[in-house]
Amino acid sequence: RWNGEDVFFLTGTDENSQKNVQAAEAVGESDVVAYLDRMSAAWQMTWKTLTISNSHFIRTTDSAHAKGVVKFFKAVKEAGDIYTGEYEGLYCVGCEAFITEKELVDGKCPDHNKEPLKLKEQNYFFKASKYKEALLKHIDEHPEFIEPVGRRNEVVAYIKDHFGDISISRGWKTNQNIAGVTVGIPVPGDKTQ
Repeated sequence: RWNGEDVFFLTGTDENSQKNVQAAEAVGESDVVAYLDRMSAAWQMTWKTLTISNSHFIRTTDSAHAKGVVKFFKAVKEAGDIYTGEYEGLYCVGCEAFITEKELVDGKCPDHNKEPLKLKEQNYFFKASKYKEALLKHIDEHPEFIEPVGRRNEVVAYIKDHFGDISISRGWKTNQNIAGVTVGIPVPGDKTQ
């Protein structure tokens, strides 16, 4: 915008994580939704205070966002690209991600210095591996798709060596707050996820 460009700047708050539930608990908040409302308002005020304008501020809990997620999930599932399976791994709440044994330092997440949770649960998975070769072909035929070259090489190496199906859901029991209210968008047709 400062350069006179027409831009759409989207920002917002991610509200479906275990980290938010723990943060509410840490400040003695029993109503996680009220806590999320306050945090979202604080972030919106932060951008205004810094005179950073955004085109839209989105929250995970926005009804339009939830409707879009459900529509997208159904379309991807109808295309045959979603399946159920068991996921087992080490989960770092701070990172909001699964990590591997070799990433640990003395049995702890190197970023948060905490032992990850050992999780084993039924999840929905996106068949990302189905698109591996098409992605590599697209990047090869359109090198400008990822720039600079060094980053493109990193992405290509990751796709070749590590790209696989992605867990796209979590069990409700994992995201329950202290009042028993769940945080997140339910998987269409499956209230356990």
